[in-house]
Amino acid sequence: MKLYFLTLFLMFVAWYLSSNETRKSGRTPLISFDNEYYFPPEMVVMPTTVDDLALTLIDANRKGSKVRVVGSGHSWSPVATSSNVIISLAKMTGIVSLNTVSKEVTVLAGTTLYDLSKLLEDQGYALPILPSISDQTVAGAVATATHMTGVYHKNMANLVTEFKMILANGTSVSVKKYSPLYESGLINIGLFGVITEITFQFVEAYHLKEIVQPLPLSECLEKMETLFHSAEHVKMWLEIHSESCGLFQFNRTEEKVKNNPSPLFMKVTGYLFEVIQWIAGIAPSCVGGKVMELLLKSGVVFPPQERIDLYRNVFNIPNYQATHIEAELSVALENCSAALSDLIDLVHTKHIVINYIIEVRVVAADKLWMSPNYNQLSCHITQLLYNPSEDKIKTYFEGFYLRSRQFRGRPHWGKWFHSNFKDMSEMYPKLKDFLQLRKEMDPKGIFVNDFLKETFDL
Repeated sequence: MKLYFLTLFLMFVAWYLSSNETRKSGRTPLISFDNEYYFPPEMVVMPTTVDDLALTLIDANRKGSKVRVVGSGHSWSPVATSSNVIISLAKMTGIVSLNTVSKEVTVLAGTTLYDLSKLLEDQGYALPILPSISDQTVAGAVATATHMTGVYHKNMANLVTEFKMILANGTSVSVKKYSPLYESGLINIGLFGVITEITFQFVEAYHLKEIVQPLPLSECLEKMETLFHSAEHVKMWLEIHSESCGLFQFNRTEEKVKNNPSPLFMKVTGYLFEVIQWIAGIAPSCVGGKVMELLLKSGVVFPPQERIDLYRNVFNIPNYQATHIEAELSVALENCSAALSDLIDLVHTKHIVINYIIEVRVVAADKLWMSPNYNQLSCHITQLLYNPSEDKIKTYFEGFYLRSRQFRGRPHWGKWFHSNFKDMSEMYPKLKDFLQLRKEMDPKGIFVNDFLKETFDL
């Protein structure tokens, strides 16, 4: 009984702390649901039709106003910020068409991945992959190269067979797979126009078997490439201070659902972790060291387990708490272990106390010009920090970015990064062609904000 009341109290504390973070700002609109970016645009437009959207862009183009499109706000990057016009596609949602013969579904760009997966599920279908978080809009997920994990699975943009986009002058273009604009314009970071419709390939609904096992950090580093080939989908959660690694392996199965944790259990553990992270913000040396080490070694964070469930329930992280900041770099898989060793050395030499895990995933190579996976089977290293100071962001995030230059680490467009045109040119072989095409499609640069101007030297 005492444990029950203690759990309720901790749940309340976590709820109050996370909601208070939102209340204390009082500014709108909110660009990221982790409260990272606020800004006051002159106008927020929520079109309901393509014609309304085109008129907004024509007017902005005539006035020379800066325009950016926001999705659900799942971002730690100022890539979508604007002081002039913000367009939200929140009222442009739902399925346009579903073809069961070609297994293609066309949806409006403001539809979230969660809603799309549910709509497909009602018909007995599924997306081949989903990211850990499905609150993102389909347009935002595609434009930023959102991904899951798997050596044979590309990022989500590669599921697209066709997309429609409104350009700065109000004209509409339809782009099919294998057409010239497909590889150059699908992942365009909102610099070419506003995507209005996307057609995805889908598959029959399926179950996944998840196996989680704790391993020593040294073993994960030594066997990195082998482990990533050990299942259809593999990810790792690393904790440096306790030298622990959680190995997650997912494979498709015909078996029935079993061993699923209850929603209440997942909610309670989520809130407890939120409380631990809050303590980490006050006493990081405590949580980042002894407390996290105790939790990991006792199996609370990485308990050995096996379960089977619908694919989206396995891919998605339940009761996701977004009160943290993420940075993510992709390097060639063969350089993954070396890059992680550099990150670990940075933590030790700079005496950085980490109050979160490091997530490591792998994504197959593609041909999309601005994809972090362009011509490269990639290892994605995600750094996470709860409530960090600016100094810690600079030391931990920027410090690793500088070290990763030797591996040409490519940043995730929707997460924290600070780069420059010289570095970007070395990371992306098609960058010069991309920027030339951008200039042709948006001569006045209405889709260029301050962040993108600095990053690409526009």
